Amino acid sequence: MSFCNDSRKRATVAGFALISCVLILMTVLLLGLAAQQIVRESAAAGTNAIDRQLAMQAAEAALMDAEQDILQTRDASMDISQPALAYGSVTGNYFASGSRMQAAQLPTYAFSMLPLAHQGDSNVRYFYRITAVGVGSRITTQVVLQSDFLKSSCAACINPWQGRLAWREMLSP
Repeated sequence: MSFCNDSRKRATVAGFALISCVLILMTVLLLGLAAQQIVRESAAAGTNAIDRQLAMQAAEAALMDAEQDILQTRDASMDISQPALAYGSVTGNYFASGSRMQAAQLPTYAFSMLPLAHQGDSNVRYFYRITAVGVGSRITTQVVLQSDFLKSSCAACINPWQGRLAWREMLSP
């Protein structure tokens, strides 16, 4: 009789060990799946951040290209009602785009002239408001930057001030 009792105890202990091992393995499996999900989300967030940074750099390059365009070719008397311009279309600058880890397309910019200050009735100073759109490696990642740029109207002045007055990121489309 004591022999039967021992075999039942052994079966109960063996059953408990099996259940414990299965529960531990399930817990480890769930922790592994959770870690895999965290890694996947972190990688996606990192990729999105890199793509947004690429779009930001493209938009900044478009702002600088527009400023160069203004300094080289624009005059306060010119009518600048025109559609958006692609990077380098006026200045001839080159921007690498279209392949992996580059912008999907060329950044674009547009600008308008706005009055800065009235100095008497006939002399009005203007500044340029430049809006640039940069695209990341995915066409859906876009950054819109806007700057106010002042071109000196006094070429004969000893030290004419010109440059960016303000800079801001606009809401992305």
